[in-house]
Amino acid sequence: MFELYWHCAGQNKTDEAFVEKSLSELHQLLSEPPVGRGLIAKRLGKEGQDIVEQWLSDPDVKAVFPHLLSEGSFLSKNMPQDEGWSPLLVFCQPDSLLAKRLKRVRYGAAWGYCEVPTISAVYEPSNKHILWHETLHLFDVDDCYDYNDPNNGTTCELPDCLMQYAPSSQTVGKWPFLCKKAVEKLRCWPNHAETMDQPKL
Repeated sequence: MFELYWHCAGQNKTDEAFVEKSLSELHQLLSEPPVGRGLIAKRLGKEGQDIVEQWLSDPDVKAVFPHLLSEGSFLSKNMPQDEGWSPLLVFCQPDSLLAKRLKRVRYGAAWGYCEVPTISAVYEPSNKHILWHETLHLFDVDDCYDYNDPNNGTTCELPDCLMQYAPSSQTVGKWPFLCKKAVEKLRCWPNHAETMDQPKL
């Protein structure tokens, strides 16, 4: 099983319902072949939520989280012990402090940003495919597009791969919508980790 914690900035009920439903659907899909490993997605507890909200309210957002969950970092030192050590998915609105800062200082982070294997931020409302894309980055799945020419289709064998640029319901195919390389990364997790601590968009 893959495991992560999730949190919605501002604790907006509509956002929370969207994230919970989307992650539950992703769990069902990943449980099926060719991946065959489900996703345990746990909402942060109250204490963990308060800590993340405190972090998100910082205008600097801790320099846009290089290694925020690494050993000795702000979140790792302050996160409640019962929250364990799983990646964190943060969902926020496009006008949030975090989203604005990421879009300003991280090239290409128009809808989300991830530091493998610790934290992903998603700020594209109502697009479960963007949420799934950023979630899979937490488990070391790479983008399948050319950063220099992102609108030129996928760089894998699957034209409708989830890891394409700006995935949506119009561009992502039916399950299994992951290329061979993405499936192999998921099957090997956590043993395959050459790109740990590298940003992904």
